[in-house]
Amino acid sequence: MIIAMPMSRGRLAAHFTKAPRIGFYNEYHHLVTSFDNPALTGGCSAKKAMLTLIKEQKTDIVMVQHIGERMLGKLLDAGISVSKGDSTLSIEQLLAQSSDTAFRMLDASEGRASLNHLKKGDCC
Repeated sequence: MIIAMPMSRGRLAAHFTKAPRIGFYNEYHHLVTSFDNPALTGGCSAKKAMLTLIKEQKTDIVMVQHIGERMLGKLLDAGISVSKGDSTLSIEQLLAQSSDTAFRMLDASEGRASLNHLKKGDCC
């Protein structure tokens, strides 16, 4: 099992696509690898690159604090579980919580609505 976590300053990042790095942890809660977040360059293709990276790492669960409804929907459509976390918790607490289905986000509508999506010309 692989758990992906967007990271900022050694903690869960407040917003999924704006995290500087993404850490990938195994079922024993050990950091397997981490990458710079490709979505930071902005735009639809950068966010697609982030989604591709998560899929390539064979991620089972993504831990988030805040995520947009469109990205949440894409993760769920890819068969990746998304778990709601809180950046005030330690990494170990979040990893332990990730398997608790009570924290799962099950529908794209649970994400934040994109205020800029229509302004961008519906590019994604």
